[in-house]
Amino acid sequence: MTDTTPRSGLPLLAAAQAQKHVTHNEALLQLDALGCARLRDRDLTAPPSSPADGDTYLVKATATGDWTGQDGNIAFAVDGAWRFYAPYAGLIAYVADEAALIVFDGASWADFASLLHFLTMALPAGSASAPPLTFGDATTGWYGPATGNIGLSVAGAPVWTLGASGLIQSIPGGGLSQINVLGEGTTQQNFSRYSNDGSGPTFTLGKGRGTIATRSATMLNDGLGQFQFSGHNGTALAGASRLRALVIETGTVGPSAMGAQLRFEVCPIGSGTLTEVVRLDPGTGLSMFGANPVIDQNRAHRLRSTTIASAVVPSVAGNLFYHSDAQGGAGEVAVDTSSAYRHAGQAAVRKLTADADAAYTPRIDGRIVRDSAALTANRKLVLLTSNVTDGHKVELSRRGSSGGKTRDVYQADGTTVIVSVADNASADFIYDAAATLWFQK
Repeated sequence: MTDTTPRSGLPLLAAAQAQKHVTHNEALLQLDALGCARLRDRDLTAPPSSPADGDTYLVKATATGDWTGQDGNIAFAVDGAWRFYAPYAGLIAYVADEAALIVFDGASWADFASLLHFLTMALPAGSASAPPLTFGDATTGWYGPATGNIGLSVAGAPVWTLGASGLIQSIPGGGLSQINVLGEGTTQQNFSRYSNDGSGPTFTLGKGRGTIATRSATMLNDGLGQFQFSGHNGTALAGASRLRALVIETGTVGPSAMGAQLRFEVCPIGSGTLTEVVRLDPGTGLSMFGANPVIDQNRAHRLRSTTIASAVVPSVAGNLFYHSDAQGGAGEVAVDTSSAYRHAGQAAVRKLTADADAAYTPRIDGRIVRDSAALTANRKLVLLTSNVTDGHKVELSRRGSSGGKTRDVYQADGTTVIVSVADNASADFIYDAAATLWFQK
């Protein structure tokens, strides 16, 4: 029989041993040091100067002083001296200054946490309304919706499903479905794809009618999704700009019928209301500020069309418009000079055929006046100044036989005669904006 216990090395009493109390006390001290060991430190190579009885340390190599030669042993202070004990395999100790458990494997010490292993736990699949692993109540927890998938239900309804194809969020019953990422530093979401083909990652927004369980096709004017950019207005986040897609398919939506449109909207300065700025439509091309095509599907540039009376107030030199009633209704391109419009198009003909006074309206009536009326008296032609610009020209030609009657051309006031034009004669006129008068060339 050995003199010590086989595992802890505690001294054993011998038969008929004298002074048994010595051996017994030694065993108790060793038990006090090793049993539920509490190490004050495991990083010292020299003993502390004033240890209290019961202080215990794991001697670190290379020890000095009273600990010389005791590397790796446990130092136990008692009665002003040190006792040393060798650790044994399986000994667990608590390191007070680290609040950590360590274990000796027979050769070295290791953190106890690194040796813990979770056991495989097999649970029944359960369901969203009765998950086998619950949190707080019997209808919130993890369950198995299908082989290879993990589901999370809240209050009996499926919320998340994780599988080989990714993570799916489902919020049935018309509730709010959202993912919020809040940050005070750089906040971003990255989507990357690594493959040996040319395809990149896809970010998909989708819209369908019906329910998650029973889905049906979208319909005309349904929103397909939107990206909204918001700013905090002092009370809450509010939309400042938005990109959204809409269904414009007029027939039944299907695999070969999914007409759509993109719209870009922003808030003007001084407003909190989103206003459409750009529209992309396969039928009308690029439109701006509503259904106003600028570049159509034929790649033709289309100017904004107005009448002369409803024209945009001239303000920016170089802007182009189309005045639909210019040149006698033939229409003409108008160039904004910042203070007025200049027309540069084919001259239209204003025809005078009635035996009556008449008025000429610049741009609306074109630049050529043909007078073929059979006059029974001298008749007026008043040259008006509405819509006129400096340098505007007009030519008048009289054809016919009126027995000496003339077409008398007047200033806009209708009282100042410029010239009388007889049969088979002509006259040209030009407007002087500085003088605000018509002059005969």
